[in-house]
Amino acid sequence: MLSRENAKQSGDGWFGNQLDTTCLLTDFSKCVIRESDSSTAIDQNIIQSDVLGSILPAYRSDGSKTLICIMYIDWVFYLTAMGRNCYPFLAEIASRKIRLCV
Repeated sequence: MLSRENAKQSGDGWFGNQLDTTCLLTDFSKCVIRESDSSTAIDQNIIQSDVLGSILPAYRSDGSKTLICIMYIDWVFYLTAMGRNCYPFLAEIASRKIRLCV
């Protein structure tokens, strides 16, 4: 059951351990990576960062990892790891998940 007591602190650890890396190639994930990290998903194993160069997906921001986890894993996550650039994506996630429940 989803509850605050079971909430995860951020998507950081859960991203690498629980998430199928192919979800990095979805339009939603590519947009999150581009808009929140100023990076581009080249494939499921390489992110091209404007600042850091070629990096592994695990080295992206906690905010983008948490957003992708929220979208693709049905767990509760605290939003404290997110910056303001992540907030618009929360509305999109809510809209998509509400449509799935109706």
